[in-house]
Amino acid sequence: MQLGPFAEVRLAFTGGDGWARSSRNPKQSKCLQQRVVDPAASMGSLRLKHVGAEDPVPFDFNVIVGNVTVGPFQCRFTESSAEDFPLGIDWREHLEPRTGCLRLRVQALLA
Repeated sequence: MQLGPFAEVRLAFTGGDGWARSSRNPKQSKCLQQRVVDPAASMGSLRLKHVGAEDPVPFDFNVIVGNVTVGPFQCRFTESSAEDFPLGIDWREHLEPRTGCLRLRVQALLA
């Protein structure tokens, strides 16, 4: 996916420890045995991975979870081709009422 004029990226959503330990997670029993690695990501995070051939230009962006805007975040890809961005909100509170689906959007911020 092309994120604005900045970088070609892949997005991956991680539900976090709250989801992993919930009864709605089919793999809950495995997760109960594991410890939280990053408390900041306990409510979920978004991972951006640079997949383009060119060096990416640093950029800022927001994540829209349901109808709530989280951010801005700064993506620099300085140390690796992937960066994690903890959402800091409980995304489970923003599921669509009728379907139970989560709507995530990424909004590139132009300077």
